[in-house]
Amino acid sequence: MRHPQILNRKQTALLIVDVQTKINAVMLDGESVVENIIKLIEAANTLNL
Repeated sequence: MRHPQILNRKQTALLIVDVQTKINAVMLDGESVVENIIKLIEAANTLNL
């Protein structure tokens, strides 16, 4: 039996909200936010989500 916290590829999605340049410029640590979004995209691609 699968552990309930393991992701199911068919029922999992990565939702990324468009980070606008102007908003990102005034966000606290905006550059890190973009870097983390890139990491999430790469992980999702690796996991074939």
